Amino acid sequence: MPDHLRDLATSCHALGIELVVVGVADRAVTHTVEQLSPAVRAVAAPGSATAAELRRIGLASTDADIIAFVDTTPAGAIRRLEALVLATRGGGDTPNPKAEPFLSVTVPAHGCAETLPRCLRALRASDLAPAQWELVVVDDASTDETELVAAEYADTVVRLAGNPYGPAYARNRGADVSRGTALVFVDSDVVVHPDALSRCAERLSTDSEVSAVFGCYDMAPEAPGLLSKYRNLLHHYVHQANAGPAETFWAGLGAVRRGVFQAVGGFDEWHYSRPQIEDIELGRRLRRAGRTIVLDPSIQGTHLKRWTLGRMLATDFKSRGVPWMWLLLHEGPSPGSAALNLRRTQRWCVVLAGLVILAAVASLKYGWLALGVAGVAGIAILMLNHQFYMFLRKRLGLLSTLACIPLHFAYFVVALLSSGSGWIMQVFLGEPAPSPEREAFAQVGFKTWPPPLAQRSTMWRAPTPRDPDAPVRRSAVSNPE
Repeated sequence: MPDHLRDLATSCHALGIELVVVGVADRAVTHTVEQLSPAVRAVAAPGSATAAELRRIGLASTDADIIAFVDTTPAGAIRRLEALVLATRGGGDTPNPKAEPFLSVTVPAHGCAETLPRCLRALRASDLAPAQWELVVVDDASTDETELVAAEYADTVVRLAGNPYGPAYARNRGADVSRGTALVFVDSDVVVHPDALSRCAERLSTDSEVSAVFGCYDMAPEAPGLLSKYRNLLHHYVHQANAGPAETFWAGLGAVRRGVFQAVGGFDEWHYSRPQIEDIELGRRLRRAGRTIVLDPSIQGTHLKRWTLGRMLATDFKSRGVPWMWLLLHEGPSPGSAALNLRRTQRWCVVLAGLVILAAVASLKYGWLALGVAGVAGIAILMLNHQFYMFLRKRLGLLSTLACIPLHFAYFVVALLSSGSGWIMQVFLGEPAPSPEREAFAQVGFKTWPPPLAQRSTMWRAPTPRDPDAPVRRSAVSNPE
């Protein structure tokens, strides 16, 4: 039996975690492996199994909450094991900072087995050296094969059971088990460009004044349909036009220093139990703490999401507009300049959209005079957004751009309605509050919701001996050193 496997088994036993060795087929060898420690289990696998298949078998053979995939190199594996166990037991910083990767990438995933492979493959294809970063995937109570997909690519998989807890909670749990000096968050439907991670690392390593940095979608959305293209290009244009210091944060593709993230309390998982504006709220806390956030539009990824009209309107109203207005009314304006879609021209467009609607309704009584007012307000909206429409024309052509204008108008109308609804809710309901159950746990000292898992076990996979003449598959075998 290899000495490095014995060392790994000894460490697992000392730390009280489980070691699963996948690929042991010979019964004598299996018996020897299982005699190393009560914490060691051997799991047989077909001789033809690929590295990815071995990982899937290993994950399926354990019910652990946290599953880490490592090679059998003793020093690096044991250092990582100690750091991970210390983190999950609330031990604070990892014991060996020099052994940390610079970046820890967390991907929150729920029911995304179709898009997740492309997301993770793109991350693994990054031009940043593998030793400088690690990949953590948090499966937020998926009912499909999300966790099995994650096992093929991730260094660590965190499995959450029960009902989904939302991306804020999932990202926080990914940060809990990671070791990096900086935390990178990537959505499961974003395919990062090869240089995205290296650009994040360069920005944070060369500019000590920057606490967080985020990027944008590129100009090549893959989802069919004009609506998806319009939505993606709107995001790209807004982020490109507002490069530099920012008042908010975007977790679709963004990085933040670990110490700063911990100092402000991470994502607010108490108030945001589903996808909403949890990243915007985090950015506001960072800015209120005097931290610098930078929007770097050269950090890009391709968005895979397919938009429908109903989804777009519901997202803008329920998940963004209302909670954002509620947040602004409760906390007041940002400490610096307006943030992205809250800039002065955009606020004027929202007001003008309301004037168009009022004038159109008034035309039923006042005729052409009211229609003239509506027309003037509409022309003003076109003039305020003419640069965006010129951008769309270059990308989509004239006819498609003309078709996007009503969609953009609807965007402003929804912003108006959500602002009014948010104001009404603030006046009559006050600040959004967690459920009584969550508040009860908070009063007895819990800082996260749901309360931390009572027991966190870890599964470590040691790969079977490989033919030395076989080609190395770096994307399939994790190497945390």
